[in-house]
Amino acid sequence: TPTSLDQVLLDGLGDRVGRLVFPGRIGVELAALIAGLGASRSLMLTFLADPAFSSVAFEAARLADGSVPARHRAVRVNRRIANGTVGMPTPTPGPLKILVTVGTPDEGQTPSVALDREAEIGAILDAVGATAGSGRAEVQVLEVANAETIARALSDALARGGFHVLHLSGHGSSTSIELETEDGAAVPTSATDLVAAIQASGAQVPLVFLSACHGVSADRGLAADLVRAGVPR
Repeated sequence: TPTSLDQVLLDGLGDRVGRLVFPGRIGVELAALIAGLGASRSLMLTFLADPAFSSVAFEAARLADGSVPARHRAVRVNRRIANGTVGMPTPTPGPLKILVTVGTPDEGQTPSVALDREAEIGAILDAVGATAGSGRAEVQVLEVANAETIARALSDALARGGFHVLHLSGHGSSTSIELETEDGAAVPTSATDLVAAIQASGAQVPLVFLSACHGVSADRGLAADLVRAGVPR
């Protein structure tokens, strides 16, 4: 069946990646460490990769016994693009403040299929609903999403400590994300454009969350470009 074939292909990929990142004794010791975690302990597994390897499916990596660390209940996985020149900005006080931008150009003004703006925003609000309800998070949604409105919103928030997260949602290519003008026209926005907007605002944004296709593609992609241009995470 297609499902079983997919699993065979995924297992094969996991074995190849596993041999790359968990060779020999490393895999043996990692398996023993995971086995001994118990109910009250957890493990953070971070893959730090050169941009040339940023599209490798590290999360699929399997150990020699066939287990996938990323699927273990007590293992948390993240990945970072190697960039020794960028440090994290000084943390600012809570609550967690998130600036949400959703690129939704008008139909007829973009070659892309129109995004469901309400669904995109609803998914974000659902994800942070309980935290926001307790006063530990705040979400601001831009009515019009482009580099200029992002810079303005970041600047306006400086008096309140600034934003911790800039969430970018929209159609993506290997070099840009599709945002919009006041008139609803599509605006391909590159990493250079976005970093220039952040710098112009005078703000420090610890995390840019990118929800777009083709964010990473081989040694390029908007996510990698953002990190190389100076975005900390």
